[in-house]
Amino acid sequence: MPVFAREAFGSAADLGVMYGVFGGATLVGALAYSAVGHRFPRRLTFVSCFSVVPVLYLVMFGAFKAGAWASIPLGVLLGGVVVEAIGVAATFFDIGLCYLAVTAYGFINPAFRGMDRRQPLAREHAGKHTGLGEHSGG
Repeated sequence: MPVFAREAFGSAADLGVMYGVFGGATLVGALAYSAVGHRFPRRLTFVSCFSVVPVLYLVMFGAFKAGAWASIPLGVLLGGVVVEAIGVAATFFDIGLCYLAVTAYGFINPAFRGMDRRQPLAREHAGKHTGLGEHSGG
């Protein structure tokens, strides 16, 4: 992200704005999903949301998601080496292709189908087994 901000905008303030917008959008998305997310099928929602990430890398050179990788020291080191070798745009394009391959696998992996099964709520489940949810006539 720092390299992208320097090359695209030329200012550390722009890097701060990018991180702020990313954080704000993440918060708004999390709040919106908490309000209506229970209405959507789990697997399709999970895989579809993560499928958006490679599109962002491919279209926007990773400005939205690259901040998450900056916290991983090895990722920073490797990213610097790759950027130096092939450039910022090519690096983000390659990261986008990797994300695309990994998230596309979620559509065909049978393990993800288990996400669509609804589990009983813990409160209801506990009440059925302990008798807490039943009225005892005594």
